[in-house]
Amino acid sequence: MAQQAATSPSSSDDEEEEVACFERDTESFMLRRRRFMFPGLPPVVLNQDFVSVEGTGGAVWRPSIEFSEFVCSEEGRRCLPLAGKSVLEISSGLGLGAIVSWNLGASPVVATDLGSKDGPMTLLARNVSENCGPRAVATPQPSPGRTSRDHSRGGEAGTSAKGRSAEDEGTPPPGRRRPLPPPPPSVQSLRWGDKAQLADALKKFDGFGPDVLLACDVVFDDALLPPLLETLAEAACRTTRGGGRPSLCVSHQKRNRRREDNFFASLAKRIGGGGQFRMLHQQNDLSVFVFTYLMGRH
Repeated sequence: MAQQAATSPSSSDDEEEEVACFERDTESFMLRRRRFMFPGLPPVVLNQDFVSVEGTGGAVWRPSIEFSEFVCSEEGRRCLPLAGKSVLEISSGLGLGAIVSWNLGASPVVATDLGSKDGPMTLLARNVSENCGPRAVATPQPSPGRTSRDHSRGGEAGTSAKGRSAEDEGTPPPGRRRPLPPPPPSVQSLRWGDKAQLADALKKFDGFGPDVLLACDVVFDDALLPPLLETLAEAACRTTRGGGRPSLCVSHQKRNRRREDNFFASLAKRIGGGGQFRMLHQQNDLSVFVFTYLMGRH
């Protein structure tokens, strides 16, 4: 989640709902580093700076965490497998979605966000570099009853290191060759509505569209919805290397149902193909869904 938030008129009820959503995250936003554990993956440690970074991209927002938890679960690996897929993330923020996708075997992965002086690009590039070095891609293992946790508040939430298998830590068992990791994610500047910057990001896919178009927590400000719609619709209509259309995956936090329903209906109409958004996962006010096309059009 990034891009510069703009002020716009809204009802008092809408304001109260959005303030409540923000207040649930303020404690974690003030941390300079956050450590996340997901089943079967190496730890992901992210640098953040919510105070100094322009817009909203200086902190990790809950929809990025929810997406990461889902795609690492058995259900997520079945519904949205990422191994071997190309991924373009719109407004990566601090890069959690792109880094987790890369760890699950996606390649190439392109993480985008604001490229202005005070934007999140510096932290995004640093997080990608620190988390996507030359190591094996850990294959997620079925872990019934185990969920990811944000370990940045201290303590030992989640599974302790004791009892983890070598594969849980990303180290191959004795006698098994460590696989070569894919190239680390690329980091590109992309302001919503900027067609030239979008074209530059898409060059990483050799003239094709990405297999997966990822957007975590991007619907949050009325003034930014028109350029956001333009960017998502244009990227989602590109032809993939396999001859289909990108799977548009959105991880979303409900804040203003009327605004959000209108936006997603407009986006579905712009993409066309007779498709619709299909819910993959829901947890309280957080949801993960994909845009699916009519049979024969995708």
